[in-house]
Amino acid sequence: MEKISKLFSSLRERSFIQFKDRENAGESLAYLLKRKFKRSSDTIITISIPRGGTIIGDVIARNIRSSLDIILPQRLVAPYNNELTLGAIMKDGSFYLDHKTINTLKISNEYLEKEKYNALKEINKKELVYGKQINGSKIKLNIVILVDDGAATGSTLIAASRWIKKFQPKFLTIAIPICPKNTLKVLKDEVQDVQSLFNPSPKNFTSISKFYNDFLPLDEKHIVDIVNKYKSY
Repeated sequence: MEKISKLFSSLRERSFIQFKDRENAGESLAYLLKRKFKRSSDTIITISIPRGGTIIGDVIARNIRSSLDIILPQRLVAPYNNELTLGAIMKDGSFYLDHKTINTLKISNEYLEKEKYNALKEINKKELVYGKQINGSKIKLNIVILVDDGAATGSTLIAASRWIKKFQPKFLTIAIPICPKNTLKVLKDEVQDVQSLFNPSPKNFTSISKFYNDFLPLDEKHIVDIVNKYKSY
């Protein structure tokens, strides 16, 4: 724990950081969260967004001795550019839209409805791979930590947070290693607490992967194995 404390202190002092990998980022987040909730007697549930969020969520869950579940928001993307996010949707059809981007690009309602339909099909496919996402009834009156390996626009985290809040958690924290300052502000308006290790200015943020030395694609089986470890928790 002393080693992690020193690591965290050094992170705060740097103008640029690069985590070794997702596990390394998870250790620093776990240190923060363990300190935050060490006096709490409430049940804590860690909820991760696969794939990268589940790697970090596993580290957090092990350190704070919580359960680990998954949640499956799906991005809505712009035409001809899968890297440009327009919002995100949940399995029940609830969604978040980035109206500023949508209006700037003059995205039609017809396109958005088609994109929502395709995204819902993708969620169903993911459930076949990773299993069912968390049942909302488990959330009520418990502390929830929502985890991903970073946030660019924050769309998936916002959609997931709004879905989680429907089930009345006692407290909802978003935990992410990397998040640009403008997105951090948006996320803080959505939930009670955001724990984030590094928040570059928008002009210095190009991608989440830039802040990891190892950001290789993750094998589906690895994620499934992690999720299965917590089935009986």
